[in-house]
Amino acid sequence: MTQNKVLLIVAAVLIAAALGWWSQKEAEPVPKPIVIVPEAVVEPEIKTITELEPAMEEPRQELELEPEIIIVDPPAGLSGSDFDVSAATIDLADGLQQWLVADEQIRKWVLALDNLADGNLVNKHQPWSFPLGAYVVKGDETIEELSVDPANYVRADPLLDVVLAIDPQKLAAYYRSWSPLLDQAYGELGRGGSFDQRLRSLIARVLAVQPLEEHPLLEHKSVMFTYKDPALELASDLEKALWRMGPENTRRIQLWVSEVHAAL
Repeated sequence: MTQNKVLLIVAAVLIAAALGWWSQKEAEPVPKPIVIVPEAVVEPEIKTITELEPAMEEPRQELELEPEIIIVDPPAGLSGSDFDVSAATIDLADGLQQWLVADEQIRKWVLALDNLADGNLVNKHQPWSFPLGAYVVKGDETIEELSVDPANYVRADPLLDVVLAIDPQKLAAYYRSWSPLLDQAYGELGRGGSFDQRLRSLIARVLAVQPLEEHPLLEHKSVMFTYKDPALELASDLEKALWRMGPENTRRIQLWVSEVHAAL
């Protein structure tokens, strides 16, 4: 109860008492003491919310619901799963299928990612086949001044453009739905841990690679070119593969991988 309301009640009681005394005054021979009644405190009128003029309502904002992600259901088992993998590939990235090796796709991807988690690129049983073209160097081999030609950095662009256009949220939805098959294929390798642990190790390894901003010097040994800097040459196959795509593509890949990681 507010202070103003208390004062009004007290004043009302005093006024009622005074009026009662005034009505009995003529009949009573003994005068009564005068009671001084304070002026009633008039409380300002307070309108309730419903009495106020309606305020202009703000336009109601409709909640934007994220579109439902629809994916191809996983097959019942690894055997005969390539047809479903092909359908899922087309759904994820139409155009990627042309570079995939058709048979045993799930087993080959699990094997490839398991090796990449250790930084290794294995040529046998690869799930893809992409023509990179010749490796180009700059300089004069006779004076041992060879370096990486930036023309190498665009060799994988057609493949990267297709892969990096895959929606990370949709890819994560496929991963969660198809995980039992991936775990089954990983179990066949006889390795410890889980496929999810290996995938996350690979993600951490990719994100840890430092892009090479300059074109490093090379040496021509046998039929291969190697880095002249021993520290660079000792790097993993995965690091070298990213370096061969150039610093800009390395950062593009790392950005996409970080988005996939956040979606998992």
